[in-house]
Amino acid sequence: MLAGEIDRRERIDLVRQGGGSRRGRFALGCILSLLLFSHKLVQAESTHPCSENVGFGPLGIRGQSYFQMLHLTPTPSAPSTLRKGEWEGQALLTWVNGWAVSKDHYMIDTETLQWTGKLSYALNDRIQFGFEIPVLWRGGGYLDRSIEGFHHAFNLGNGRRDRFPRNRTRFEFHRKDGSTFVLEDSGIGLQDAVFSSQVSLTCGGAKVPAVGVSLSVSLPTDREEKLYGTDGIDVSGTLLFAKRISRVYIYLNFSYVRLGSGDFVGIPLHRDKWVGFAAVEYRLKEGTSLILQNTLSSGVAEDFFEFSDYTDEMAFGFKTAFTNRLVWEMGVIENLFNIRNGPDFGIHTGLSYRF
Repeated sequence: MLAGEIDRRERIDLVRQGGGSRRGRFALGCILSLLLFSHKLVQAESTHPCSENVGFGPLGIRGQSYFQMLHLTPTPSAPSTLRKGEWEGQALLTWVNGWAVSKDHYMIDTETLQWTGKLSYALNDRIQFGFEIPVLWRGGGYLDRSIEGFHHAFNLGNGRRDRFPRNRTRFEFHRKDGSTFVLEDSGIGLQDAVFSSQVSLTCGGAKVPAVGVSLSVSLPTDREEKLYGTDGIDVSGTLLFAKRISRVYIYLNFSYVRLGSGDFVGIPLHRDKWVGFAAVEYRLKEGTSLILQNTLSSGVAEDFFEFSDYTDEMAFGFKTAFTNRLVWEMGVIENLFNIRNGPDFGIHTGLSYRF
């Protein structure tokens, strides 16, 4: 009896172990099938018609000159390669040291950390919609000493930085009517939310560039006297071009912006703004590119010294793909050609994920 009972139990255990093994093989098969399906899906996504002329695209750096930052300046982009029904989420972070001073006229001495979350959806292979919301931290920061040291090391001018306290935040504007605006508060706040749409007109070919158009609208989320946004609704239209030549991709953007407000803390503004952008992407190896880009924006102020002049923001960095869905970007920002009204130095990084 005892031997028979033991034998029966052993057979039951073997059946259970076999069932567990079959369930394990089934689960493993499901996982492998899912991975294979995902791989095929990613492979299909990479064959978007515009991929012939569009690489990773420009670094996603919004305008960082302070007058430009608070108004709508379209983020550099290329004709979309999102497939029908596909989403893309982006998290972008830009850290900038701002320094601009003109005796008896104005002073901007601050550091900003701007986080931008953006979500895009492709209605089909040619039409996409997007929403982005930036959050801005403003304070004294930590970069002043490093920037001064860099300038001294290369015998560059410091713009009278050494005459003022380091790592503080101060905005001072002496208006034409004799009044003065001063803000020394650090803090964090929402910037204007942006809704956008884009249409790819053509994906081009061996001789013709890819061409797209985009429309963006910014909606105020805070009062302008706090210097996080504006009180107006800004609207922009942009022409987008992209062309591949061997391992090089060239991107051009031309934008017109209509500002919703003709005044900024008592300083009269031009209601019309023009933005030009150019970038070169070099495919260093499969999955990694180097990117050099520059943004020129027309002056926003009607008659307020250097802020009536154009702003220039150059950036250099890279993008690299961790997977076919996940891309990391990083770069540095410098105002090489017009140092009186733009960001002195900045660092940018971001992640993009398609799903």
